[in-house]
Amino acid sequence: MDSSPDSDQTIKQSPWGGNAVQAQIQPQVPQQQVIIIQAKYQPDVNLRTWSIVILLCGVVISFALPFIGLETDMYELFEISSYLCCSSFIVAFILDAVYLKGKSDWETSMGLSTNGTTFSLVVTILFAIIFLAILVFNLLAYY
Repeated sequence: MDSSPDSDQTIKQSPWGGNAVQAQIQPQVPQQQVIIIQAKYQPDVNLRTWSIVILLCGVVISFALPFIGLETDMYELFEISSYLCCSSFIVAFILDAVYLKGKSDWETSMGLSTNGTTFSLVVTILFAIIFLAILVFNLLAYY
């Protein structure tokens, strides 16, 4: 078979000899790497630990106070111990709320969902308000 310039198949020859292959250059897009990090909220001062310590100390002292102070009126000791117990719950809830607020801010900065933390924060603040109301009404009941 003759190859003529009019035929369908034309062979392009390079100036250096041989057949030239046309190269198609496609831009290469670098693929993004997805790195999953199991991040955990670890503040410098863990207020949740301190809130548990304060709560336990307040409860232990409030239960031990009536047994320690035997020479004073038992009714007054029970009043003081109930105020102390309620106050330790309030302080523990407030410290826990501050911890949860920091955790919520951290989750927002990491792009994580804050639904669970926000719900816990609201419940903690509600409990703190309830215990504060109980404490105030008990303090005002005798005046």
